[in-house]
Amino acid sequence: MNDAFCLPCQSLFEGAPDSEADWTEKFRRKPIRSHRAHGGAVALRDCAQTRCLLCAALWNGLPRMHQDRWLKEDKASSSAEQRKTIPFEVELSESTGCDGPFVDIKIYGDDAVSGCRFHFAALDGSETEALMVSPLRSQDECESTSSDESMQWAKQMLEKCEAHHEKCQTTPPTTTGPRLPTRLIFLGKPGEMPRLIETSEKLLVPCSPPLRYTTLSHCWGEVHPPKLTSENRRQFYNGIRGQELPKSFTDALNITRFLGIEYIWIDSLCIIQGDKEDWEHECTRMADVYRNSYCNIAALEATDSRGGCFQRRDLTLPRPIVVESRWHGQDKALWVYKPDLALRQLGWEIDDSPVHRRAWVLQERLLSRRILHFGRKMIYWECKELLASEAGTTFDPASLYHYLRNPLSCDIVNPARLSQDEIYNLVRAWSETVVRRYTGARLTFQTDKFIALSALARELHQILSFGTDREVKYLGGLWNLFLERQLLWIALYPETTTKLSHITDGVTAPSWSWASLNGPVEIFSGGRDDFELVAHVTGHTLTPNSGDPFFGPAAQSKSVLEITGLCWRLAASEGTEYPIVLNLNLDSAGDSSAARTASLLLPIAINLQQRYVVGLMLREVEHMESTTSYERVGGFVLAGFSADQSPAGRWQAWLDKAIDFLLGHKIIWPSQLGGQPNQDATVTRDIREKATTRQTIYLE
Repeated sequence: MNDAFCLPCQSLFEGAPDSEADWTEKFRRKPIRSHRAHGGAVALRDCAQTRCLLCAALWNGLPRMHQDRWLKEDKASSSAEQRKTIPFEVELSESTGCDGPFVDIKIYGDDAVSGCRFHFAALDGSETEALMVSPLRSQDECESTSSDESMQWAKQMLEKCEAHHEKCQTTPPTTTGPRLPTRLIFLGKPGEMPRLIETSEKLLVPCSPPLRYTTLSHCWGEVHPPKLTSENRRQFYNGIRGQELPKSFTDALNITRFLGIEYIWIDSLCIIQGDKEDWEHECTRMADVYRNSYCNIAALEATDSRGGCFQRRDLTLPRPIVVESRWHGQDKALWVYKPDLALRQLGWEIDDSPVHRRAWVLQERLLSRRILHFGRKMIYWECKELLASEAGTTFDPASLYHYLRNPLSCDIVNPARLSQDEIYNLVRAWSETVVRRYTGARLTFQTDKFIALSALARELHQILSFGTDREVKYLGGLWNLFLERQLLWIALYPETTTKLSHITDGVTAPSWSWASLNGPVEIFSGGRDDFELVAHVTGHTLTPNSGDPFFGPAAQSKSVLEITGLCWRLAASEGTEYPIVLNLNLDSAGDSSAARTASLLLPIAINLQQRYVVGLMLREVEHMESTTSYERVGGFVLAGFSADQSPAGRWQAWLDKAIDFLLGHKIIWPSQLGGQPNQDATVTRDIREKATTRQTIYLE
């Protein structure tokens, strides 16, 4: 039993507990063993691949980002002492619930927060024989996700979805109109060279049944894949030689053929690269390309086009693990770890895979009806009604609160009759789900900031404005509907975030848009009734790039919001007394000096239940015009009022109380990022003026 473990892992379940291990009475938990196992990340990986069940579970359970970083650090170390050691902690817990005692093994990331947790439940002796497992087979015996069994499973999932999932059925591409992509790759018969076709020519012959095609989501990487250009276009019409295609492309072609489909769309082969006019035209149709695709193929693990869709895998993982504990002072006991395949794999194998860390792929995933994810352990199925893995686990997407596609599933019978709550929920999903995921993903060229999300924005615009006279406008990454809530974004890592205008030319974004930053952003829009607005957007001016609002604002143009609200004016002063703490969040490290010249705090909304104010920190912009304009340099939160300090009733009384509370006090101004302000050297601001009338602010 325990001999299926390496010696370091066996020691976790044997001997005397650590001397400092005491019961924590509140939670009935006792740390049993805390140590650093193995000589480094490479040693842990090698042990996982050869002999130890627990090392295999631990290593394969870690997010790929941890694996890659630890291996890189380990290989760069010049001595054993410098190698990355992996921190483990074993904890024995007693539960007062029905589940009985359990053992947790935790492996921590560098920040002592991220990592993974393995839960071993007490095992009834009658279950033991059925769950006993032999040591891992060697890596040489691994099979690939290209096996007949795997591919048959993929084909069956596709057929079941087509036959039984109502939400996944849309009107198929017709033989007329713009619903098909401009170009497709025609696979032909086995042995024939695939070739590029123009669908306008194909449609001269009626299609029955309607033409079906797949799409490929992949990483371009540093080694760029073959491209369609004006020079080789005629050659591609005659045929594309198989030896010219990288592995990800040939795998996708073979998958498409196996599924019985004759056509595939691959971005680099179907859009003329280097042709700005063709590229922009195809970007306007990207929503149709993915929405009308019969199935999307995602090469999860390939970091460039050479990596392929198929991966070798160890069929013994994941699997149950049985272990016997022999701790001093404790009776011998059996424990079992049963892998929770779907949730872990969904979160790490799919969401954290190289391809889904690419910003362009976010809209490809959200727009596609069906997706076959080819991962490093298995194939995963994703559609509007089902999440599934080859291991047999299935989930209804609606049951998963944090599932990426749920907020934007758009299962709306009549968009023309969207209620205000439905409209708000769609805008909130854009803000809290799409923007956070998109800004945290990798974008090679910042000039693609808007265009890489344009297809999804175009699709949401169509839903919000369909069959109605309500005005829906896309304003540099935000929507004119419930716009004030969307202004309440913060930079998650301002110390490493830069302004868009500082890193690229040819694309611009106003300071009030999250798109003005190069880094992860979070928007706290909250529920529709969570906040009361104290400022309102009364006008906006934005000149779209290339005449298309979904391509972002035009370079060198001004994008201005006209906001009416109450403002708190600030004036500089020096002081060393301990001031009131006002939570100020700068947008980027480059804003540290700019923030010192900020002159306004503009409250946007108040949460009366939790008693705090949120708003923007503004700095005056120097212009020749007579009108004073401002730019955003950060956000603020004013909190900490007790119930007796926060009068119940209308927000105006609450805001008056907040202003009275701040008036004449000093507030901490961020003297540096990444730490607590230095009390003896803090530059502070005095609130010199209490605004009594609403003002109009022009925000660029």
